[in-house]
Amino acid sequence: MEMEATKWMAHVQNENRKLEEFPKVNHSDIEKLSSIGIITVNQFLEASGTIKDQRDIAEKSGASNETISELIKLSILSRFPGIKKIRARLFYEAGLDSYSKIAALEPEEVQQVQKEYIQKTGFKGSVSTYSEALSAVMMARYLVEHDSMK
Repeated sequence: MEMEATKWMAHVQNENRKLEEFPKVNHSDIEKLSSIGIITVNQFLEASGTIKDQRDIAEKSGASNETISELIKLSILSRFPGIKKIRARLFYEAGLDSYSKIAALEPEEVQQVQKEYIQKTGFKGSVSTYSEALSAVMMARYLVEHDSMK
């Protein structure tokens, strides 16, 4: 029941979150997606469930496959409790861009990967707190085990 509540909260949190709010996204491609009615994170995730769906979106909108792939990862990451647009970008850029990569680490390791990435690049964001990293790891492990929200 706790996981169902968490998934519901993640859905609600992204109901009005616009794709354009993710830092460093290709705004030209975001406009192209908007032209076919895909504006929010949830709209995007609902429309891009399969590889075929993703190809159709790229064809209909003219958005690049690279942007679509990036947005899928950012959108999924932003469904984790406590991970919003900037933190989703940090996870993504630091290489923690899938459930399996996050699930394979301990919370302290997630923090260390983020810290090293921030130090190396000057990323404008902060390392996850221990409880945020723990939540991400536990959620990722659950999702890998249950193959949901993919």
